[in-house]
Amino acid sequence: MRSLISLLVLVFSVPWSAQSSLPDAERELVLLANEDRAGEKAAPLESHELLVQAARAHLQQMIGKHKLSHQFPGEPTVAERIAATGLRFQASGENVAFFTEGHNAKENAAEANDILMHSPPHRENILKRDYNAIGVAMGSDGHDVWVVEDFARAFPSTSAADIEAQVQHAMQEARESHQLGPLRFETKSNLRPYACSNEVSPSRVLHAFPQARTVDIFTVWDASRLSSGALNRASSRDTRSAAVAACEVSGPTAHGSYRVIALFF
Repeated sequence: MRSLISLLVLVFSVPWSAQSSLPDAERELVLLANEDRAGEKAAPLESHELLVQAARAHLQQMIGKHKLSHQFPGEPTVAERIAATGLRFQASGENVAFFTEGHNAKENAAEANDILMHSPPHRENILKRDYNAIGVAMGSDGHDVWVVEDFARAFPSTSAADIEAQVQHAMQEARESHQLGPLRFETKSNLRPYACSNEVSPSRVLHAFPQARTVDIFTVWDASRLSSGALNRASSRDTRSAAVAACEVSGPTAHGSYRVIALFF
């Protein structure tokens, strides 16, 4: 008979000793989740150190309070906890559970995965194609095993200069796909401050750069994916040159996204 359990799910959206953690079971649970994803032809999740960090912090809260929750009083939300690790991400979710402890790591991981996969909202998180990263934390209080699975659509750490280079590369690829010659990219050193302003607008940018024919302003995590406006303008026969500036977006919900300004001449 399945042991008594309690489950919660969120989709977006007393500290315990190191000896009470279950690293072998955590690794096994990631493997089981990826086996389930493979069965649905979904790409595997990568175990991400920063997501593990967020999951462990919340696991300590649950074990200390001996209660399941996605957010205790005074604790940040799931997305805020993940953002605090410095991870760049576009979507996030969390599964939490507890059950009576088994005899070994494989048994504990199998029990956790079985419980979660038989709960529709938890199963949705595990199989969600938007996610590419997972952080698993499991710990024992001597009787029960507590589980946190944090999920995200994660992106590598980057810089404004890297984002600008990636946008330029994507524009050149768009030109090539339309059998057009390469764009010439102009250096506009005073363009980046506009990308860093939360008050930026197309009219303000065009007023500052009247020689530009048009401008597109968009936000990205993956700079290889241009906005429709930037893609169309980069692919136009009338466009001969461009200037690109990027700046990391500030604010609690930015999560490492970048604002891009693309001027077209």
